[in-house]
Amino acid sequence: GFVGIARQTLLDVLRRRAAALGMELRYGTDVADDAALPALGVGQADVVVAADGVNSPIRRRHAATLDPDLA
Repeated sequence: GFVGIARQTLLDVLRRRAAALGMELRYGTDVADDAALPALGVGQADVVVAADGVNSPIRRRHAATLDPDLA
């Protein structure tokens, strides 16, 4: 079967859960190179979630590892 959820609903669920766990949430932080993450204070992060679109330079840089399929 298939289960769907509205994008904004999913984002709200994830945001509330992360906040309830005491996670630091940051929005609107431009990261052109993932090597810069430690300088942004996220060098010790357990999880980094990023949404930078289909033309992501980070996705292109790690394409061999991530094996994206944009078909």
